[in-house]
Amino acid sequence: MVGRYSNIPCVLVASKIDGYVSVNYDNYNGISDAMKYMIRELGMTKLGMVGGPAGNTDAKERKNTFIRVLEENHMSFDENCFVEGNLS
Repeated sequence: MVGRYSNIPCVLVASKIDGYVSVNYDNYNGISDAMKYMIRELGMTKLGMVGGPAGNTDAKERKNTFIRVLEENHMSFDENCFVEGNLS
């Protein structure tokens, strides 16, 4: 779709395409800060996540952050605590 409008200046929202300016979410810090608060301040020991579709860039980044923060806090990632949603 973006190719059809290549002669019009544009800014993409929540999409990362080389050669285009985009405004995106800070997935890493948002997920990381929330999880660290739940783990370190609230003492939660079992966290779950409803993510987005596997092919979505933001969803992949959020899931990878979820797993990384669990590991940083000596917690295991359990596939049964992760549900892939469709963002609808």
